[in-house]
Amino acid sequence: MNDLNDDFVRHISSEFNEELEALRRSTIEMGGLVEEQLRSALQFYSTQDSSLLSQTGEIEKKINAAEIDLDEQVESLIVRRQPIASDLRLVLAVSKIVRDLERMGDELENVGRLSLECFPRGSEVGVPEIQRIAEQVAKMLSESLTAFARLDLTLARDIFEREREVDKIYQSALRAL
Repeated sequence: MNDLNDDFVRHISSEFNEELEALRRSTIEMGGLVEEQLRSALQFYSTQDSSLLSQTGEIEKKINAAEIDLDEQVESLIVRRQPIASDLRLVLAVSKIVRDLERMGDELENVGRLSLECFPRGSEVGVPEIQRIAEQVAKMLSESLTAFARLDLTLARDIFEREREVDKIYQSALRAL
């Protein structure tokens, strides 16, 4: 077990432990919503099934609500518990993760709308690089949530390194378009 995980387990206040665990769990649940939205957006991209576009929008509403709830949890925890050291780092990390997940949700909703505008029904959809990017991003999102849940720094670093590869594929897609 790493030091961060040891500190997490050893709190004097079991109530504080429960609050931190609830914060982590809620963050992972929000990440699950983003994963679901990503699947819907990608399925819409490949099938142009408009029912998936409305599903993506509904999931976006849930993601926005989760962001508000988690922001309130973070604020409340900081004010009431005044966490220090690894606890404060965890709480601040959650705050940043939540902001990034919400932004991903916004972007995924945009992907659906742009797919509809750029690729009319019946047209050949996209370029092969887009599918490769989508697969890599989905895998990285899932693994990022796993790394956070397990506090696995090795996996987190590996994901960070692989992001550079996705950037290269993205540049290739831009050239193709």
